[in-house]
Amino acid sequence: MKTGKVYTVKRNKKIFIDMGVTHGCKVLVKGGIWQMKRTVFMNYSPNENGKTFRIGKELLKDVDHDILQLSDDDQISDVLKIIRNKDIILIGAPIYWYTVGGILKTFVDRIYLLKEVLRGKELYLFAQGSSLDENTVNMIKYLAKRVSQIMSMKLKSVIVDSSQSHKIISDMKIYL
Repeated sequence: MKTGKVYTVKRNKKIFIDMGVTHGCKVLVKGGIWQMKRTVFMNYSPNENGKTFRIGKELLKDVDHDILQLSDDDQISDVLKIIRNKDIILIGAPIYWYTVGGILKTFVDRIYLLKEVLRGKELYLFAQGSSLDENTVNMIKYLAKRVSQIMSMKLKSVIVDSSQSHKIISDMKIYL
């Protein structure tokens, strides 16, 4: 069993906090060497202990993972350092005004700097909030699909759900 880390990234400041013990990871083979798939949960909610954070922790409760808490609009260099060695990226985002929040949108705008880093990584994305309609769901799914295509990532799952989040918890499975 291994202890994960929470990386709270704020402009000019990093805080590292030990998290609880997780287990149950499967392995993959790279170059004949057995390795654990390395997973990071990127929380794009400014509320560091809110619903998006709790959903991500629930989805990864049996998986060794790190958490990247995004709280500023321009953290691309910090993100790069942390996700460089990850195999699976789980992105969680709240929905504001019928789309994902501004912190995630800024990340998408700056993502071109990470193309080589993101190539081949598995992407899971969930978004939760109120006032969902078909256009909101379609737009968020399209965003995930385009990002994964342009960055040569493997899109594994996108779920958009109400703020109750039952569908996310029941339907999203992180495959190691």
